[in-house]
Amino acid sequence: ELLAFTVDSTVKDANGLFVFDTRNGRITPLNNDAKQYNRLAWNDAGTALAVLKGNDVEKMREKANVLLAFPDVPSAVKDSAPAPVPIVLDPAKAEAVPKGWVVSDRAPLTWSDDNARVFFGMKEQVPAPDTSRRSTDETPDVDVWNTADERVQSRQMIQANQDRNFTFRQAFDIKAARFIK
Repeated sequence: ELLAFTVDSTVKDANGLFVFDTRNGRITPLNNDAKQYNRLAWNDAGTALAVLKGNDVEKMREKANVLLAFPDVPSAVKDSAPAPVPIVLDPAKAEAVPKGWVVSDRAPLTWSDDNARVFFGMKEQVPAPDTSRRSTDETPDVDVWNTADERVQSRQMIQANQDRNFTFRQAFDIKAARFIK
């Protein structure tokens, strides 16, 4: 009955999280901002939504995301319902969040079975990799494997992207609006 979607347009003021009610054909904006929305997740019952909202950080690899949770979406889309207010986890303001760590969009959002928590990934903010191109004459093409390496070189190459995108699983308590490590 409800379809949630995010918008990422060239005119950033149109970005946001919206819910389409198939019963009456109405679209309700839950949140809109000139930021990027991603990792939209419903709970199993289809009554609660979580999404990440953030911007790219200059010269850094990860986005500066905040986690938005809407625990009662059906009430928010009713006629004459007040504008929904999300429960927000902002890592820059939350207690117990390690300094220099961000809520990562490299891991999915999932709700707990009792809908009391949203699980998400966190990782340390790091500088963006150097993307300048070098000529092939400057780039060495040698793979060195040491017997002390945990994985052989071919396995390291296959799993390199997975290793770069690894996040630590954390939780956000919705009722207490509290970060749980």
